[in-house]
Order: sequence, then C-alpha cells, then structure tokens
Amino acid sequence: VAQNQPNSAAAAPTPAPAPAPAASSPRATAPTTAPASPPSTTAAPTPAGTWWVQLGSFSQQANAQQLAQTLTQSGFPAQVSSTSSQGKQLYRVRAGPVADRAAAQALQARLTRAGHKGSSLVAP
Repeated sequence: VAQNQPNSAAAAPTPAPAPAPAASSPRATAPTTAPASPPSTTAAPTPAGTWWVQLGSFSQQANAQQLAQTLTQSGFPAQVSSTSSQGKQLYRVRAGPVADRAAAQALQARLTRAGHKGSSLVAP
C-alpha cells in the first residue's frame, strides 16, 4: 500500500506580479537642436584659398582676445593667431575666413560700418 506524502517539488508556483500600468503622462521629448556654442577665438586650421580681414596685431594676447570677443559678440567670426616678427611674439586678430576676395571686401565693409576701421585683406 502506497502512502501519500506531500511532494515539495510539486507545490504550486507563486503567481508572478502583474505588470505595472503604462504611464498616462506624455513622454518628454529631447530638443531637436543643441544650444549654440560661442564662436572660437583661437586659431584653427583653415583650408587653402580662404581670405581674412585682419583688424589688428597685438603684443599682448589679452588685448587680441578682447578685440576678438568684441567681434564675436557683434556677430562677426573672429580668430586670434600668433606669429613671430623680428623676434617678438604677436597676436593677430582676423575676421573670417571667407571664400574669395569679393566676400572679404564685403566683410571688410560690414566691419567698417560697425565701427571697426583700419582693417586689411589677407589673401590665401
């Protein structure tokens, strides 16, 4: 005669918890454009054939950076580059680059109208 013994392996499994209801609030969406970063005032490599409008050459880097910042705040692309002349370090402030002489002349005219005089064109 067989005896009935409880079988622990055959115990009924515990029911799984019900899934959480979907959130009823609308999903947040990420902005489609990233915020604009301020223009750089440091020299960067540029392709050959570009023209610049030079607005000044300074012995003090801080003075060059200040002019470049003023230009960028006024909406002009500006860069500071360093060079050596007669054994002295100089910092040039240039607006641009632009593709050709006509574009450089137009940029120079806009700069002059904005009060930035004494500029010169720099050819490739």
